[in-house]
Amino acid sequence: PGYPPTYYPNASDAADATPVSVRGGDDYPGVDFNLQPTRAVTVSGRVFNAVTGQPGIRTNIFLSPRRSLEEGMFTLQFQTYVQDPQGAFKIENVVPGSYYLIGMTQVEGKQYTSRLPLEVGDADLTGITLTISPGIILTGRVVGLSKSEVAGINVLLRPRQHGIFFGTGTTSIKSDGRFDITNVSDGSYKL
Repeated sequence: PGYPPTYYPNASDAADATPVSVRGGDDYPGVDFNLQPTRAVTVSGRVFNAVTGQPGIRTNIFLSPRRSLEEGMFTLQFQTYVQDPQGAFKIENVVPGSYYLIGMTQVEGKQYTSRLPLEVGDADLTGITLTISPGIILTGRVVGLSKSEVAGINVLLRPRQHGIFFGTGTTSIKSDGRFDITNVSDGSYKL
């Protein structure tokens, strides 16, 4: 058995939590939690790094509740670091729920990320494969400005879901209005 994370007032998801404002020296009575035991399972598999063509050793693996992430909160409930030369990972004591399995690694100073939606039930999840891939190059053009007007302008790419994007995210516009943003992982963004 395990105890799922619980947020005030007894919410199982951070998106349903109620904020509590407490100033230094204040007492705030009545903040009670009712922890309910549930069956905890193991999530395991392998990471493959498609950037290097090798197993994903030295990859950080996270499980983040899907609903919280989709509502703009990057809540990490489970984390592990891949040390196995074959890229094997194991996360224990995971409670049932909808998650994103997120892998992050660095190759030659660049950060790469990948995510995989997971449904965790009351049985162990094994044999999962997470592939870290090089992101795409997002190419575009700003029109309607003169060459002098585009000088010094940057294009920003920000995730709609907080904490997902780990590419470059920003680039300068070239004199003809073109721009390229490299290493863009899958997801929904604001440009």
